[in-house]
Amino acid sequence: MKTLKERIFDSIKGSEWAASRREIVCRCPFCGHTSSANKKHLYISAREDKPIMYNCFKCNASGIADYKFLQLIGITDSSLIREIQSFNSEKLSENHKNIVSRDFSSYDSYDRNRRRYLSAFYSKTSYEILEKKLDYLNGRLKLQLNQTEWLAQKVLLDIGAFYKDIQRMFNASREDMDIVMREYVGFLSVDNSCISLRHIYNNDLPRWIIVNTTHKGDEAILNKAFGIPTEISNTIYISEGQFDILSIYNNLTKRAPGIYVAASGSKYTSTLEYIVEKFALMQVNLEVFFDNDEAGSNTMNFMKYYLNKFRFIYNGTIRFHINKKSKDFGVPLDEIDDYIF
Repeated sequence: MKTLKERIFDSIKGSEWAASRREIVCRCPFCGHTSSANKKHLYISAREDKPIMYNCFKCNASGIADYKFLQLIGITDSSLIREIQSFNSEKLSENHKNIVSRDFSSYDSYDRNRRRYLSAFYSKTSYEILEKKLDYLNGRLKLQLNQTEWLAQKVLLDIGAFYKDIQRMFNASREDMDIVMREYVGFLSVDNSCISLRHIYNNDLPRWIIVNTTHKGDEAILNKAFGIPTEISNTIYISEGQFDILSIYNNLTKRAPGIYVAASGSKYTSTLEYIVEKFALMQVNLEVFFDNDEAGSNTMNFMKYYLNKFRFIYNGTIRFHINKKSKDFGVPLDEIDDYIF
């Protein structure tokens, strides 16, 4: 069975080994490449005791190999990306606990260049703003995750990588974009075709901004649905909102393997229909979480009617959930009373 670094090597077109196979050399996606395909300046570390990092000796772009960087160098295998993210989170926790918390002025060259070259989600947002967003997310759900761990769950504190997409879609001024960068966090959709932006401070702003990142213009069933990358099992967890599914994953199920999907409001019904039809003939258990209000009750009644059509062919268990302590599940564990039926 191939090691993680061997699979990374195989996934990068034209890559070469260096430093006794402790580094992978490839063409740099930041400095525009050179005219010759044989000239490579980007070195990716492939050690077992440290996070997977990169450094270009031509333009000095460097940083941790996170989601956006992996896409830039041509890695598209979602399972491999999740494994790299998990590996980096583990090594960051072991060896680099202060990488997010320390003052920006003392950052080493890797992190300064990572911000400079937009390596991944660290572009137009200051360190202080990122810290405020981090405090908000952890405070809302009573968690203690760092920025890398939130990114591994496809939650973006820094949405600068999508600056041009947002500006183009809304024809926004620079002043408006400064507000968006400061006041919103992002949730990438299941297929990465769009990013849902949620304001976290200012109630005068639009609560949600939905940005299509593929520019195809076609409306896919799951284009707004948010999913947390995790080990897959035969259980599907589906909720209405992003904060709901994040709390279910981190607090309620303690990160149990499964498929975790937030349907994002109006897509709730169509997402559930898609999932049930996709897995109807398989032994799959479905855990559905509803808001504890009139809208949630109406959706639940429709789901009872809809799922009844599958009673003769659906092999798994279907359970409905309501939080008796709060309106929804997007709250800390001590504010959840999970009523199951």
